[in-house]
Amino acid sequence: MGERVILLSDAEARHLAATGTLFVVRPVTPQPPEGTHSLVWNANEGEDLPHLWLADNDYGEYPGGIDFDQHVRCPLGAPGDVLVGKEAWRVGAWNHEKRAIAVDYRADGFVRREWLPVENEALFERLWVESTDDAIAAGLQADHWDEFHWEPGQGPAHWRPASTMPARFVRHRPVVTEAGVMRVNEITDKQAVLAGWPGPENCCRLVLETSGPTASGNAAIQWFALTWNAKYGKKYGTFADAAPWAWWATVKREERNA
Repeated sequence: MGERVILLSDAEARHLAATGTLFVVRPVTPQPPEGTHSLVWNANEGEDLPHLWLADNDYGEYPGGIDFDQHVRCPLGAPGDVLVGKEAWRVGAWNHEKRAIAVDYRADGFVRREWLPVENEALFERLWVESTDDAIAAGLQADHWDEFHWEPGQGPAHWRPASTMPARFVRHRPVVTEAGVMRVNEITDKQAVLAGWPGPENCCRLVLETSGPTASGNAAIQWFALTWNAKYGKKYGTFADAAPWAWWATVKREERNA
């Protein structure tokens, strides 16, 4: 079993932190050509192409001239694999003597208070300088020890995208329990909720009032459809009209013994 890095949205990271489970959906890249009717899991270790998805065409083989490899590997892995979930973060505080930082997580406002060593000296220096600049820009003044002070979680450092998070700072490493492929508009109400739906009390009015992205009328699927269209619609096709192919995985946080 292996590890695979995944970039989590705020909604996904928040749901995983709160419940310990998540339904992850990502577009198949590139999308299979028109005429593809299924992607079949080839799990036989004895075959030449183990642990790959095989795209089947209506005609058995793709016509010549189509630049598409039928043997597709799922980026979400297989049951038993661990996903290294990177998310939006910022420097919550820094300790120059220890060459370490504390991390704030944007999704749910979680404040990690222990010092996390930054082994890469150049990275630590960059984080330290940039965060110091953020503090000065926010109007904060250092004391006579050249240190700034604020309450945990209230630091002035800017938020950084998930793609920049060092693996050392990752808090979510869930295990894949199931994985598969589907047309994205086949998602169920339960799966849409597990994908990170924030619930009616936190869901924007646009989601609840939108008519059209899905015929179900279910608020969770409406939210998921709008989320998909905003992030992937232009490149891979919209939720309802194009019905693009998507990878999915159900993941669960492993509880560690104290």
